[in-house]
Amino acid sequence: MTDEERRAWWPELYAVTADLRALGRHDIADDLDRSVSGSATSSELLGNVGLVLRTHDVQRSRLGQEGRGAWDRIMRDVNRGSPLRALAYRIRRVIWP
Repeated sequence: MTDEERRAWWPELYAVTADLRALGRHDIADDLDRSVSGSATSSELLGNVGLVLRTHDVQRSRLGQEGRGAWDRIMRDVNRGSPLRALAYRIRRVIWP
């Protein structure tokens, strides 16, 4: 998938990976790319992307405003199926913006 295809397919994920690469965190951006290419279903995709973002949650604060907003929108999609996880994520955002 090219960058333009990725940007059109999931603009939020593209924004997060672009910000991570700009910060020199190619390892996390590559993990996100692998989580997308290794997923067979939409729920597996959301679960894999969510796992990468939750694992590296401290990197969110290093992103620009657009990247942080995109990260939050992705996590909203990831957490949509789990109200308790969504609540925990919101609480973490209050404590560690």
